Amino acid sequence: MNGRLHLTATTTDRPEARGLGETLHRTGRIDRLAVREWLRATGVPPHALPKDLTGAQWVSL
Repeated sequence: MNGRLHLTATTTDRPEARGLGETLHRTGRIDRLAVREWLRATGVPPHALPKDLTGAQWVSL
């Protein structure tokens, strides 16, 4: 496989999260409206990944 790690999706009853916005909501610790407000206030796109956040964005979360 030319030295690359190949990951496959597992089948679950729920589709995979599509970015940080959906992932945060799925934790059950923050509601969807609060997630949207935080994303907007910090300038983070909903489909961003955790690795895309700055230190300041992590702190504000």
